[in-house]
Amino acid sequence: MNALATPQTALLALAVVAALSLAPTAHAATTTDPVGAHMKAMDSNADKLVSRDEYAAAAKAKFDAMDSSHDSQVSAEEMDAANKAMQAKGEPTSTMASATVIKSMDLNTDGMISSSEHAQEASKRFGSMDGNHDGQLDEQEMRIGHDAGIDMMQ
Repeated sequence: MNALATPQTALLALAVVAALSLAPTAHAATTTDPVGAHMKAMDSNADKLVSRDEYAAAAKAKFDAMDSSHDSQVSAEEMDAANKAMQAKGEPTSTMASATVIKSMDLNTDGMISSSEHAQEASKRFGSMDGNHDGQLDEQEMRIGHDAGIDMMQ
């Protein structure tokens, strides 16, 4: 069993995925309702719900934006650069060190987050937020996730 596989690490991993999975938007940086803004950005069909597929697409876009070397892996250096770029735009970023974020999701312990590791953690995060298990996140579920600390704004 991986030494990092504890309930605390699982919660940390969910929080990290939250920090990595929502695609940044200029609107989110200027709104007084960042949860609503991120939800709107992910809701590609404008039905006021975020489906598992929409959430996965947002997570993939976020991962791809960080993967500056286009090798399907994100290093601490790439994550640091992505966080700096987001901060320069006034967008929220994780408060954890990139190396800590990577450790919490790095299932194969190679020191990087692969696209599949990121997708697995994003799926876990979605599942933890989907309180009624209907395969969609409504605004209340998104806000509960935010308040519980598994949202990128924390």
